[in-house]
Amino acid sequence: MNRFSVTGGAEKLAEKYHTQLLGQMPLHISLREDLDKGTPTVISRPESEFTAIYRQLADRVAAQLYWQGEVIPGEISFRAV
Repeated sequence: MNRFSVTGGAEKLAEKYHTQLLGQMPLHISLREDLDKGTPTVISRPESEFTAIYRQLADRVAAQLYWQGEVIPGEISFRAV
């Protein structure tokens, strides 16, 4: 049995590992078909609800990475030791 097919499975895993759930993708036959063909759903079905979900998830991941990043200093300091 796939642990993600159970309702609430992703939420339970996120809670177990103390992490934030950024999004969920429904298990749908068209997604599998696209993967089998080697064509991303965002290319083969650009107007689909799945593409919208992928884009939302990508935005959330990018935002999380941005806020976790460190500020790069404007200059590099050297110190003689």
